[in-house]
Amino acid sequence: MMIRSLFFVATVLGLSVTAIMHDANAALPDQPCFELGKTTISDDQQNMVACLNNGDHNLVWKGLVHPLPAVAAVPLLDANPVSRSNTPSAPLGRWQGWYAGGNVGVTNTINAYSLDATYAPDIRTYGGTAGLVGGYNRVRGDGLFYGGEADINYMSNSKRLMPTPGSTSFVSSAWDGYASARGRIGIAFDPALVFLTAGLALVDVSHKYEATFYNGSQYIPTGFSSSTLHVGSTVGAGAEFALTDRVSMSAQYLRLEMPETTKIATLTDGLAVTNYKYLLDDSANIFRVGLNWHFE
Repeated sequence: MMIRSLFFVATVLGLSVTAIMHDANAALPDQPCFELGKTTISDDQQNMVACLNNGDHNLVWKGLVHPLPAVAAVPLLDANPVSRSNTPSAPLGRWQGWYAGGNVGVTNTINAYSLDATYAPDIRTYGGTAGLVGGYNRVRGDGLFYGGEADINYMSNSKRLMPTPGSTSFVSSAWDGYASARGRIGIAFDPALVFLTAGLALVDVSHKYEATFYNGSQYIPTGFSSSTLHVGSTVGAGAEFALTDRVSMSAQYLRLEMPETTKIATLTDGLAVTNYKYLLDDSANIFRVGLNWHFE
């Protein structure tokens, strides 16, 4: 029973055990099997010796310890793989968070007039723009980013046009500024990002039409004027390039579209009243560059 117990212990320890029997006189000096009736187990690092002394024989088991093979380190499983994939790496992290800056650029505005579905020459103007911008980016670990941006800008586009040479009528338009609030979505990488943008635009644009008609006996003035804020839409695209971890340079194109509006010009000679309906369709192309400071 004792022999089986010792064999079981050796098996549990993962040892390859070889049983060797020695009598009392043949016991080796280094084996701890010299005390009558005493069972001894010893371990000298690499070898294990188990002895049973019953007075007549010493039963000796010697085994070489087989160390367990080295196991390669296994990386821990990510407890939250979704959040890990949504966490940007250090280079992409420069695009995350709040930013603000300024921009300058050039603009091309188009004011299309039509009189009762008969189109007059467009008023096309060229000017400059300058303004302030701010926004917020959210960057995923795979480089996808989305966020919002708002800006307010000055414009210098204005023009006065005589539609027909030699006539006494004039049309004019002036774009004094615009603001926009837009969403942005794109791809961030190191050291740049590219994006598409779309949203609402608020434009300060004024129109004026002046005309004088001669009915054979007198000159009759007519026309209309409009100077209000118009709410429209804007779409565009752009890119940013990181100059440092905090500073980036941006380049952007925006297209502003204002809804078509109707204006009435009244002509009366004291006897009859004539109303002329004018349709106004305003749009603008904006190219601008800027510098942004990233706060996070």
